[in-house]
Amino acid sequence: MSGVDDVWRPTGEDAPAPAPVAEGRAAYGEGVWINQAFSLEVAFRIAFGLLRERPGLVLGAGALIWFAFDLPTFASLPMSVASGVIRASGGAEDTAMGLDLAGNLTTLIVYALVFPVQWILVAGALKALARHVEGEPAPTRLLWTSWREGLIAMVYRVLTVVIVSFVMAVVLLPAAALSAVLVVLEHAGIGAVLFAGAVLVALFAYLYVILPLFMGIPACAIDGAGPLEALQIAWRAGSGARATLFVFGLVFGLLSLAGTCLFCVGQIPVFGLLMAAVAGGWLLYARSPETLGSAPFFERNPVEWL
Repeated sequence: MSGVDDVWRPTGEDAPAPAPVAEGRAAYGEGVWINQAFSLEVAFRIAFGLLRERPGLVLGAGALIWFAFDLPTFASLPMSVASGVIRASGGAEDTAMGLDLAGNLTTLIVYALVFPVQWILVAGALKALARHVEGEPAPTRLLWTSWREGLIAMVYRVLTVVIVSFVMAVVLLPAAALSAVLVVLEHAGIGAVLFAGAVLVALFAYLYVILPLFMGIPACAIDGAGPLEALQIAWRAGSGARATLFVFGLVFGLLSLAGTCLFCVGQIPVFGLLMAAVAGGWLLYARSPETLGSAPFFERNPVEWL
């Protein structure tokens, strides 16, 4: 990765001083820059620029990631279909329930097996696309050979799930317990209102925590940060940029939903474009304008404030 002198540093009298996350690690910009790097205009300009220049890499990444993330569902589909046919034809409910159980177990087993593969592919896609943007060799084989970055990203993902689950539990469990007490005391209406309010608070807490943590994935995949270091980098990067990241995620989520309606294969270009936008956006955040401004990719696909 680029050295400390190559990393984006805000300028001006009011600019905050960059603070390295760890010894030898480049100091990343403040979260305000994420608002620019992950705006929809810039994201789609980068994504479609990479699609024009490396269509095989972008669509290949999208296809592999789509298949890896949907494989657990595909694996249990025959059993789900058989169970539905048995119920529709008035067959034995015990047989249908057995097929449902077998399908659920199959989904869990396949998910556990492909979970590392999912994150190796995600990390490989981000790494390869970022290298192309920076003008470095970006062979397609990086998609499935970025083992180290992928396993680190996987550990980071598990860590973020634990953190978010803890936050949700802290909010919901006391509310659920108090609601249950109110129901016992014959104040079910008050208990329901209390629990509904707790769910809203938990949803806000979930978004508040998860949105900045999303930025740790490219930190692991592109810049080689470790899981704990990526937490620090991600929280710093996402501060003040939650609204931008929410809109970014919402738009790509809606595109993914639309792709699902096209027999699921419509998700392939969506996943590919998402990887391209994240890789390019991260570089805009974590590198200096001088470094990226001279990159051939941004000469062909200019960003006006770069």
